[in-house]
Amino acid sequence: MFLQHLTDEDAIISAIYVGADGFLLKKLKGDQFISCIRDVIENEIVFSGEVSRILSKHIMERQFNKREILENSLQNSSLELSNREIDIAVLMVEGFSNKHIAQRLFLSEGTIKNYISGIYQTFGIHNRKQLISCFRQLLDKN
Repeated sequence: MFLQHLTDEDAIISAIYVGADGFLLKKLKGDQFISCIRDVIENEIVFSGEVSRILSKHIMERQFNKREILENSLQNSSLELSNREIDIAVLMVEGFSNKHIAQRLFLSEGTIKNYISGIYQTFGIHNRKQLISCFRQLLDKN
């Protein structure tokens, strides 16, 4: 668990990458601090509100960057996907199931399956694992 006086985004992200189970700011009251320590001892992951906000922002930026990188790589590879297909591709790379992609994009699971079928045709692939591998290769190009 990390305890810090100021909110330093780089320090927070670094702590997460090295496996921190908690990241708290020193402005916590004593009883809150003790409660957080107990939670970490019980294998809970604990972040103060400000740290949670920073992590959420970081995740959203990372998601946006993946979309932008994939979009650019597709253009450079002369492959065309619609904006919605790119959204689905990014979520597939993140490991989301069709059901969870549908929930995330407020579409039906059947609609997601139709989009994925179209993506399979564009890439000439009929296997989800191979398709995700292609997406990862495109993401790694940049």
